[in-house]
Order: sequence, then C-alpha cells, then structure tokens
Amino acid sequence: MEALRRIFAILVADLRERTRTRRFWVVLGLVGIATWLCFPAIDSGQLAVSVDGARGRYSSAWTGFTLSLVYSTLLAWLGFYLVRGTVLRDFDTRVWQLLVATPMTRAGYLIAKWGSHMAVFSLVLAVGLAVGVLAQWVRGEDRVFDLVELVKPVLVITLPALSLTAFFAIVFDMVPVLRRTGGNVLYFFVWLLLFAGLSTTFDQGADAPRTQFMSDPSGFILASHSFAHALAHEVPSIDFTSVSVTIGVGELGQLKGQPRLFEWMAWHIDASVLPGRVFWLALGLIGSAALAPFLDRAAARTAAAPAADHAGRRLRWLDRVLAPLERGAFGTLLAAELRLALRRRSLLWWAVLLIAGIVQLAGPLPTAAAAAVVAWMLGIDVHARALLRESETRTAGLVFTAPDAARRVSLARLCSALLLSLFAVAPLLLRSLATPSGLTGAVLLVAATVAALGLAGGALFRSPRPYELAMVMLAYVGVQGSGPLAVTALSPTMLTGVAVALAASLLLLFTTTPRLAAASQRNAA
Repeated sequence: MEALRRIFAILVADLRERTRTRRFWVVLGLVGIATWLCFPAIDSGQLAVSVDGARGRYSSAWTGFTLSLVYSTLLAWLGFYLVRGTVLRDFDTRVWQLLVATPMTRAGYLIAKWGSHMAVFSLVLAVGLAVGVLAQWVRGEDRVFDLVELVKPVLVITLPALSLTAFFAIVFDMVPVLRRTGGNVLYFFVWLLLFAGLSTTFDQGADAPRTQFMSDPSGFILASHSFAHALAHEVPSIDFTSVSVTIGVGELGQLKGQPRLFEWMAWHIDASVLPGRVFWLALGLIGSAALAPFLDRAAARTAAAPAADHAGRRLRWLDRVLAPLERGAFGTLLAAELRLALRRRSLLWWAVLLIAGIVQLAGPLPTAAAAAVVAWMLGIDVHARALLRESETRTAGLVFTAPDAARRVSLARLCSALLLSLFAVAPLLLRSLATPSGLTGAVLLVAATVAALGLAGGALFRSPRPYELAMVMLAYVGVQGSGPLAVTALSPTMLTGVAVALAASLLLLFTTTPRLAAASQRNAA
C-alpha cells in the first residue's frame, strides 16, 4: 500500500503540472472540435468511420465504436507528443535525484510515469466521449443513452493502443538520441508500422477467422471482424473488407446522396479476443517497468552533461566560407549562428545530405523533389529550436541585455535558417537554373517558408513540437508527390497558400519575438 501511495502521488503531481498549462486546455479544446467532426450530419456527404460507404446510426454503441477507432489510431500518434517529456523534465530539473533518495523503487517511478500518461489519455477520452454524446443527441438519429455500450469499445480497443503510446513516450525520454527532434520524427514511422501498418497485414474479410487472439494494437482487425460477423446477414450488400477511418473529410466517393445506415445498438464481444487486448495493455505497463535497470544511466545523460560530450567538429572549410561575412556586427552574429548549427552535425547527417544532393542533381525530377524533402527534414531541429535556445539553456539574461538584442538575434537566426534551408536544396536549385524546368521560384518559396515557419512556430508555441509534427506530416505526403513540399506538383493555388504562409510566418515572428525574449529573461531570473 505504501508503494501504491508513492506511485499515486507522482501520478497526481504530473497531472497537476500538465493541467496548469494553457497548452493542455487548448489541446482538449481541439480534441473536442475534432470529435465533433467525427459525427457529420447525414446530408453532409461525409463519413468518419465507414464500412463500404455505410455507417451505423448514431447510437451510444456506434458513438463509442467510432471514437474508439479514431482515438486508437490518431491519439496513439498525437498523444505521444502530448505526454512525452515528463521523465526528461525530472532529469533536467534534478527532481530525479530527490526521488531516488526516497524509498520509491525505480520500477515504481516508471510505473507512475506510465500511469500519469494514461491518466492524461483518460481525461482526453472523457472529453471526447462527452462531445460524442452531445453529437448523438444533436443529430437525433438515436437519442437513447447507454453508458456501457458507449464506454465498452474505448476500454477494449483504445486503452491497449494508448498503453503502448505511453510506453514509447517513456522510452524516447530515456534514450538521449531520441529526446529531441530525431525522436519526434522517428515516432511517426513507429506509429505507421505498429498502429497503421499492422492492421493491413492480416486478412480482414468476412471469411477470416471470427476472432484472432492477438489482433493488432489499433484494434482494426477486431473491428472489421465484428462488422463482418454482426452485419453480414443483415446488410448483405456491404463489403466488410472496406473499413476506413477519417475525421470529417471522408467523402462518399462514387455514392450519391446520403450514406447507407444500419442499426448498431450493441457490440457483442467474443471472450476469446480479450486476452489479445489485455496483452497490448500489459505490454505497455510491464515494458515501462522493465526499463528500470537503465534509468540511472539515462538520468546521467541530460542537458547538464559536460560540454565536452557535445563538442562540435572543426570544419575548417566552413571558417573559410564564412570569413567574408565577418566584417560587421550582424555578419559576425550570422556566421556564429551558422557555425553553431553545422558543427554539431554528425557524420551520418552529412552523409545523408550528400546522398540527397546527388539525387537532386542526377535523379528523375520527381525523385529529386522527394530528395529535397528529405534534405529539408535534416534541418527542422535548427528551425524549430533556434528561438528557444535561451529558454532551454537559461542564457536569456546574458544574450538579451544588449540594446535591441531581441530584434537583431531573431533577424540573424532567420537569415541563418533561410541559408540552411537553401543550402539543403542547392543542387536542385542549380539543376532548375540549368534546365527549363521552371522550378526555381517554387523551390525558393518553399525553402523560405520551411525556415520561417519553424522560427514562427517556436516563437508562438514556445515549443518545437507543433512545427516538427507538421513537418513530419508534410514530408510524408511530400515524398509521395503531393502537398506543399512537393515542388514538382505545386498548383497555382498551392503556391499562393505557401506564399501566404511565408508572409504570416514573418509577421508572426517579428511580433512575438520581443515577448519571447522577455519571457526567457523572466524564466532565467
């Protein structure tokens, strides 16, 4: 009981720390808006959770089932960025040294962190379910409220998926190389593999076995089998191998008019599927506790580590390249920013940049554009964190003491980010100038926007994660030849949108930087 009391105390302390921030309540508000979009009106031509263009009537059971599938996929991704950082914060603020001196075990500490992540997820789920009930009543298709059927799918499908997300949030906080931008990018692909990819590797048809012990973390296999065996005889015209999840943007495609509706008043769970769901839930909890032997080593590798551990490379050629800049105060500041950004790059970073450059020069044009997206991704940590450096290192009292320092520093970092963004795609720019491809203007515009948007996001949110998250999504669609980063496929409308984003980013940057500098000085004090 004493151990449980200690775990509960850490859990409550973490939850209070999160709920005191404005950012947390903004996220909850966005969750409520996204949840409402999951229940479009029948005449809107849109579907959230659909089966071959059909959906269930908005009953409590269908509301719970819809939210369970949406949250087991999207919240398993976005929730990682919402909860990660609490373990690292304890390391950086040396709270860990105080906790380790108490009778609490290391495994108990990690279980408490896992529990605090799950508590945040539970609060988000509660808000989503409340909005779902409101949508059910407003849409008026079935206003009978059934709490058990509403909550059951969330408990069975969503919580096991979120348990793994909580586990990965702890792992990425403990591994030094995964604590920053690299980890935020890598988790996107982990999510694609575990929560999106595994659901497509199994047979989901009506002829598949009725239940599978393991299912997949997101519960899609379980959902498709439930649809197939519950409705195959009642609605034989539906193809139960076609299950899709979107948020308020799933058009009816070739179907015209209103979607087909079917009754879904209760979800009857076969008992044989429950061990598989319990397995994923327990895996997150037990996996978190199993990290205990590595906790002390992880705590020793923090921002307070000796500077020698992060020594930059000499890069003598860089000094010669930047020498012409160092003829005035601003040029010296700009050269210092470029050195700081480039000298800490690893050999692997330079190797990937070199390969991306070769592909930009010699590869087919669509492949070259995809290589440009990869090159831009190599610098998103610089763009996202440039204006947060003083806040993270608590050096604002030193940096911003000079007159007009905030404006000059922000301008130097903007120019540095722009140069780095252009440097990443210099081979593609040279190719576009040498050939009649007509890409020069698009490449310059997108490169400038990538840099400016990162700095503006850091100044606005005082966190690199929103920009990093947006860039991961844009890069994922960009390498597939679509989105604003795919310079070979930009329409005039898309180019106009990119130009507007650039102008808004520059305006936001120079209006919020003075407040950011003042806030950094207050934090340092």
